[in-house]
Amino acid sequence: NNVFQTANGAFYEYLQLKLDLPSSNLDVSKVQHLLKSKLNNQTLKDLINILNACDEGIYSPDHKIEESRIIVRMQDIMKIVNQELDA
Repeated sequence: NNVFQTANGAFYEYLQLKLDLPSSNLDVSKVQHLLKSKLNNQTLKDLINILNACDEGIYSPDHKIEESRIIVRMQDIMKIVNQELDA
């Protein structure tokens, strides 16, 4: 289990609990569909970029984001997503 899997899994678990979703079969396109009317465009774009970076880090050795930064970036976007979902 690497840091990209941890960040990715944490967000998907958070979203599943937050939106009371019955399935944990989430991916980037499902997240985009679920949140496009709930988040502002920039937040959604930032979130999708981070989720894509996590996928890249999981499946490719040539990832662009440093492992040490992905957790912090995911924490930051999760705080913003949470604020916008609660608004």
